[in-house]
Amino acid sequence: MPGEDPAIDSVRASPPDRSGALSLRFRYRCGGRACDVAVDLSPAAAQPRRAVLEIDGRTARRVVEPGSYRLSFAAPDERRVPLGDPLTRLVAAFVAALRAPEAEAVRRSRHVRAREIAQRMELLGALVRATPHEHEEGP
Repeated sequence: MPGEDPAIDSVRASPPDRSGALSLRFRYRCGGRACDVAVDLSPAAAQPRRAVLEIDGRTARRVVEPGSYRLSFAAPDERRVPLGDPLTRLVAAFVAALRAPEAEAVRRSRHVRAREIAQRMELLGALVRATPHEHEEGP
């Protein structure tokens, strides 16, 4: 949800269980909107690690093809939607920025992107601070 002043509140975190699994629940607010978020993390030695997204009751599992490392989302019926490689997009944007003149619009765009990254890091820091660690008791 893009918008101004992103924030999280109502953070509830379970202490890691014997396997190291951890659950986080929180409310994300931004630009006058809000949504409830649940994150369930489990340690896994196998690569790539399992990742599943669920939004409004719809679920998609991330699929990474061995060898090519191509990404896609798979629906429960195994229908797949290919995803672009995020690294390719980042490198292309970096090269485009190198080629572009240092116009005011480019400087503003960089400032906005830097602010978005800083905001996300602040939100991640708030979640980490709210999460009990193995040697601590629950919240």
